[in-house]
Amino acid sequence: MTSRKKQLHELNVLFLDENADMRHMVRDIARSIGVNEVDVVPNAYEAWRAYSDKKKDIDVILVDWGREDASGLEFTKNVRRHQGSRYREIPIIIMTSFTNKERVIKARDAGITEFLIKPFAKKDLKNRIRYVIEKPREFIESENYVGPDRRRRDIDVEVADLKRREDKIKLKMAQEKKANG
Repeated sequence: MTSRKKQLHELNVLFLDENADMRHMVRDIARSIGVNEVDVVPNAYEAWRAYSDKKKDIDVILVDWGREDASGLEFTKNVRRHQGSRYREIPIIIMTSFTNKERVIKARDAGITEFLIKPFAKKDLKNRIRYVIEKPREFIESENYVGPDRRRRDIDVEVADLKRREDKIKLKMAQEKKANG
């Protein structure tokens, strides 16, 4: 039996950000794209309390990267490693202005589901939320990692090998053209 994917208006979203203006802005944007239930909290303690006390399910968590000592990253790690929690596998979208490779790897390894780069438009938030709801990734639990499968897509091995061969041929042709050039 296939479970029906929730529509935006049926979702319950929890948003964690220390900045009050950002909390209000994201709540308003989420409501404007059709999310009716958006709880906003200023810190990890309040987020834990909100999601522990919640009588109805939370479907998506949005977190700001925040400060290193109170980051959305640490919150994500705690959610993922909390044995027996009904929210352990919940989609978590982290928001940040910084997208360097080191940060992306840290976030991925912490168990985030998706990135949302700031500044963002309404459609960006809507697309990220819909993506994590409509295309859930398998949950992985290993000694060194707990979170959604970090691979984005299944790759047909034959197609991937063909692509690599085509790339090698193009590279060789470019090198020959440059040498003869």
